[in-house]
Amino acid sequence: MAGNNAGEGYNQRLTIGIVVTCLTFSILSFGLRLYARVLSAAKLWYDDYWMVGVMAVCISMSASDFIGLAYGSGRHEATLDTDTVTTFMKNLYVYMLLWSTGVFSVKIGILLFYWRVFPTRDFRIGVLGVAGLSTGIFLSNFFTFMLQCSPVKMFWLPKTPGKCIDQHTFYFASAIINVVGDVAVLSLPLPVVWRLHTSRSKKWSLSFLFLLGLFVCVASVFRIIAVNEIDPEDFTFSNVGGGLWSTVEVEIGFICANLPAIRPLVNKWLGRSEGSSGYPSHGTGSAYAGASSKRRNSRAGHMVLGSREGDNDLEMMTKDNASDETSLANRGQQPGVAPKDGKGFIHVRTDVEMTVVEQSEWDKKRGMDAYLDVASPTPTPR
Repeated sequence: MAGNNAGEGYNQRLTIGIVVTCLTFSILSFGLRLYARVLSAAKLWYDDYWMVGVMAVCISMSASDFIGLAYGSGRHEATLDTDTVTTFMKNLYVYMLLWSTGVFSVKIGILLFYWRVFPTRDFRIGVLGVAGLSTGIFLSNFFTFMLQCSPVKMFWLPKTPGKCIDQHTFYFASAIINVVGDVAVLSLPLPVVWRLHTSRSKKWSLSFLFLLGLFVCVASVFRIIAVNEIDPEDFTFSNVGGGLWSTVEVEIGFICANLPAIRPLVNKWLGRSEGSSGYPSHGTGSAYAGASSKRRNSRAGHMVLGSREGDNDLEMMTKDNASDETSLANRGQQPGVAPKDGKGFIHVRTDVEMTVVEQSEWDKKRGMDAYLDVASPTPTPR
């Protein structure tokens, strides 16, 4: 982004372009997230409500960027009057608090999504551990930003008697610690994804989806570089790069946090057929000719072809996987190890439970979930 040798006009144009672009895609991604949830007949959950607050933080950061432009951001400090610089520094003070809130909120939003789609106990313990780490980093950053000068007003009135911490060192350290938190959040679901009962191609697809957050890590690294180039004697001009990378870091993180929830819409737009999803196809066979719902039972696997309202394909795969592993654990077995009796024989019994739903009722209940690409659960050995 803008270097210290860039012109004032360039800095300001760059700020407008990046802020508008990031905010536009942030709003678009959040709108698509809500649309996907509504279209799939799924109830909004805690992660969806939490992201409403994160969207508010993104809008506030963008507004602060524009306020900064009005009060000298991108211009040399020597050309500005004292009142303008004071207002700029007050706005920067608020922006720092918004940044620390934003990076934390994005992490928690992602962790809440993990909690919803990965039901295994061990994984959720990991989620709580990373959430605790993220909360600690947030509190440290937020209150250090808030109290970096004593008295606080010394931040925007530097001639006030008092003292400030080594701000440059703190900004640099907080940025590095934040990257560590990003890596912890992004790497958390990968072991679980690769244990799912689904195809290798889908595992790669899901891994790629979660690792899109690496763009946030890239933004964080560039932010570290930009912060290191800030000139305290010309703060309004030299802080442009650090400020913009801060906005990009939070809003790209917000966009990436919305992408997994948008996946059902992508599947629909790509024209995934129902026949390949594990759900019944739109045929005219006798399965749809009877009552609105028929249930057939046999002793072979546990497979339900019916409405599980609100589940998307990732939720269904992880829940099926967790159900299989829990079933094995309850019988003292390890997942993936077949039980043997004293004579060396292997006994396998599977239960199949199939619900056949009338065509019109299927469309009514499933909504767009009928288009999702869902892997059939692996039969449970007994």
